[in-house]
Amino acid sequence: MATKQPPGESTGTIARRLVSDLFGARGGGEVARLIPTAGWPPDRSPPEPLRLTVPDRAYLIGRGETCDLVLPTDDVSREHAVIARRWDGVQIRDLGSKNGVRVAGAPIAGERRLRDGERIEIASFELRLDDPEDRYVRELEGTAAPAPAETPPVMVETPRADVAPAPQRQARVAIVVASAVLVAVVAAIVLIALG
Repeated sequence: MATKQPPGESTGTIARRLVSDLFGARGGGEVARLIPTAGWPPDRSPPEPLRLTVPDRAYLIGRGETCDLVLPTDDVSREHAVIARRWDGVQIRDLGSKNGVRVAGAPIAGERRLRDGERIEIASFELRLDDPEDRYVRELEGTAAPAPAETPPVMVETPRADVAPAPQRQARVAIVVASAVLVAVVAAIVLIALG
């Protein structure tokens, strides 16, 4: 079921809601996940990726046994951080840990929205967010970034005459997303009718 749109939302926000609803309607499909990439001692293998399957659920990250993702070192607080998948993207929040949380090399303060492919550092551990919803929306918007490199190249963006202004591009994205949702709904109705 689609969530109600608050007044004054931008076209990009509406597109994200539609994509989120579309991914949710697929059931059992791809969901955002936090993938352990580095920092585990040689005698321990990294855990399975943490799948953020339940929207709005707070997944705990820390050294405590009850955490959803356990990072086994004293440099990590018992409950170090919390991560949640919401309609507007994946958010991470430091829970007042001693050593903090870094995203893309910079410490965070409070809650921060994560983008697909971003790297999260907690003590010596590195995690990477794999978020298919964010990736899909960015591809629709035409702003998908290449996979992060070890040292990203410096790019200077120059205005292009062949690119539509942002409001027109956002309107096109909303139309494409709405069309995809409509096709998915019609396909589901046909499948149920033929069922």
